[in-house]
Amino acid sequence: MATTFKEAEEKERFCLRKILPDVLSKDYEWINFYTPINSYAPYDCLVQGLIDGSTKKRYIIEIKLREPFFDPENKGYVLEISKLNGMKKCILDETTELLYINTTETGTYVWNITQLENKGLLKPSNGNFNKSKMGYDKSKVNKGCIYLRTDLAEFHLPFKFNETLFQKEIENERLKNKKIKEKMDLMEWFFKTN
Repeated sequence: MATTFKEAEEKERFCLRKILPDVLSKDYEWINFYTPINSYAPYDCLVQGLIDGSTKKRYIIEIKLREPFFDPENKGYVLEISKLNGMKKCILDETTELLYINTTETGTYVWNITQLENKGLLKPSNGNFNKSKMGYDKSKVNKGCIYLRTDLAEFHLPFKFNETLFQKEIENERLKNKKIKEKMDLMEWFFKTN
């Protein structure tokens, strides 16, 4: 799907903008904080749920949009333990929960990792995976992982990534930024000449 980390992260942000309205409770006013592109942060997005201006709920979200790591033998999508541990280090307080989202050819799965762990449903295992996350190095390495079964997902959404819609949104954003720049240039010219 994606050929670079930057491209993968841009597509993941696009997917989050489409998915989050269906996942987040309407009881809160939500503010989304996306990690910077190419930041190598342990998560992609922090969302904060407010009631009357006070934070009542937070989610640290990691999304995967690529040929998903599905292991038919273990019947689950793979969450690397190193990724899970990195996300856990970012937990702010008791209002924070971890969500793991995997967008696949059959739709989108959303797991509430915090709730699964509290119920004792996360079972550490090991698997052999490509050494490189983006597939550049195909040599295999043994990694600690957790297999997330689809029946444990909190949501199974029909959303599937669409390259055409993604490219259209990118082009619209580029045109919007171009218009903003043109207006700023015009304002600058006006102030210089008056």
